[in-house]
Amino acid sequence: MSTNGSKLGVEVRLEQLRRVFAGVVALTAAHSLLVGPRLLSLEEMTLPGASRSDETLVAELRSLRLRSIALSGASLFLSLTVLFCTVLLQTAFAQGGV
Repeated sequence: MSTNGSKLGVEVRLEQLRRVFAGVVALTAAHSLLVGPRLLSLEEMTLPGASRSDETLVAELRSLRLRSIALSGASLFLSLTVLFCTVLLQTAFAQGGV
């Protein structure tokens, strides 16, 4: 493979890495700014002595907990993907030397 072709391949991989990184940032922001605060406020509503503790609130809380777990898991997966791709870019395979 030519040097020009290997540079193009690395640039494409870097662009893919940037997209995965943007996904990590978006998932983390969604979890930290949207899901997390809502989850905390719902949990406060279900504390003993709180005025609202009905079935609808409990169902919404359960659903939000599941979304929180899913977002955290997806963020972890994408973070590990970014690390893996970063390491992979340092290998001869990424440089087109294989």
